[in-house]
Amino acid sequence: MNRTDPLDNLGGGDTVSGEIPPAPEDCEFDYPLVSERSERDLQEFGLNMVEDYEDFKHELLSWLATYGKNPDKHEGLARSTLESTHYKLETAFRWLWRYENQYTTGFTPDHADRFVRVLDRFEGMIDPSFSGVRSSRCTKRRSNIRR
Repeated sequence: MNRTDPLDNLGGGDTVSGEIPPAPEDCEFDYPLVSERSERDLQEFGLNMVEDYEDFKHELLSWLATYGKNPDKHEGLARSTLESTHYKLETAFRWLWRYENQYTTGFTPDHADRFVRVLDRFEGMIDPSFSGVRSSRCTKRRSNIRR
């Protein structure tokens, strides 16, 4: 069966802009954005790394909470999915810092391939299930975020 390419029907112009909507500034989370384990690892890389990573995670999780399921429809991830993703990201980024031997938030496709190979070798490294749901919502961000 010869199927047509679905992208052929999109046309040109602004139909596919490729622009990613910005993360909202006002999401609040009822769990720490940086785990104690990540905080310890980050302190080895120098001053301000914890704050930088916390800001990065806030922006990333805010975007996922608002657009993560379907950016075009402005549909965010479910609360439980968002929190589960948050904890899985903590493991992935701690691996990245060890692999690069430095703090970075630049997770490349090559990094992803290598990380997946690590996951394949070590069963249970990231628990696929998640128990315990806390809420997250996009409301006024508190100024007393744990630093």
